[in-house]
Amino acid sequence: MQGTGPVPECGTVQQVATGPAWWLVDAADLVVAGPYADQGEAVWATGPLSPEGGSGGTPAYGVRRDGGRLARRPSPEDRAWLADLSGELERVGEEWDALVDDVSPLVGLLCQLGASLVEVGLPLHDCSGRTATRSRGGVCLTPSPVHDGVVVAWTQHLRTTREAPRPPETERWLQETMNRTLAGLLGGLGFTTAPFGEASAALVTGRRAAAETAGDQAAGDG
Repeated sequence: MQGTGPVPECGTVQQVATGPAWWLVDAADLVVAGPYADQGEAVWATGPLSPEGGSGGTPAYGVRRDGGRLARRPSPEDRAWLADLSGELERVGEEWDALVDDVSPLVGLLCQLGASLVEVGLPLHDCSGRTATRSRGGVCLTPSPVHDGVVVAWTQHLRTTREAPRPPETERWLQETMNRTLAGLLGGLGFTTAPFGEASAALVTGRRAAAETAGDQAAGDG
């Protein structure tokens, strides 16, 4: 439904009858198709196997305004993701509170690291034992204000040291392999990393620009 006049900028335009939903929008957030029942249906509509043969546009969630522009809203999937990420970040050690204040750049770096690791399916380690699942292991994130970065290392499940210990040489190999893999993964995701200490951990000090990361990946593929 098209409006009869210019769209006000104050956000008080009348909403179209439908509430928040998934749509396909163009680069200017103008709706080109929809609404769809969920994100999967919207993504499916963009593909060549869809009944429409692939609609143009990008999936987005929100309210279609009078005039056809989408007012974006957090989707149910966004809210579920943020809740999952918040739960994982709660596993970071309590020493953050003492070593880093809320306005420190390291806090932002921690959140970026946590989000990237959870996105690829890696759990964070409960370094302080604040949850009932500390024994499961995962990625340990430790602040290092002295080095202006975050130390990243792998922590194995508690079973490997208490109930099913391996030979020391196997333990060293496994720890080094996981730490090197983590460092390589974070480097590929655009983080600036450097070896840290004698246990093959990595020090993450920042994140490179997306264009620089893409160039590095292209060079590696070549």
